[in-house]
Amino acid sequence: MKKLLVAGLVLVCLSFSGCEMLQSIFGKVTVTFELNGGHIDGNTKAVEISGDAGEEFLLPQNPFKNASETIRYEFAGWSPKGYYTFDHESFIYDTEQVATFPEEDIVYVASYDFYID
Repeated sequence: MKKLLVAGLVLVCLSFSGCEMLQSIFGKVTVTFELNGGHIDGNTKAVEISGDAGEEFLLPQNPFKNASETIRYEFAGWSPKGYYTFDHESFIYDTEQVATFPEEDIVYVASYDFYID
């Protein structure tokens, strides 16, 4: 029964151009923030935020990475996972607090500057 209802809604939406109802049902995107060895208030799990493409959202709190005896870390921003060359446009700096949902799901990884004592 549910499958028929969803299929019916899809067909109705497809008959209208730019159907916002279809996007509201299926169009949520998820932005995942992996903490890369860091933590937010002791929590080491990735942070997932979902919403509609083009909408603004608040970034998670900056993660903290514990220092060792010789190295200390400072959060630098969020880098898209899988990007091996630095892309200035896709990097989210730690000074930004608001971002915009992209058109599709994406994973960002915390980047840290490190200092040797």
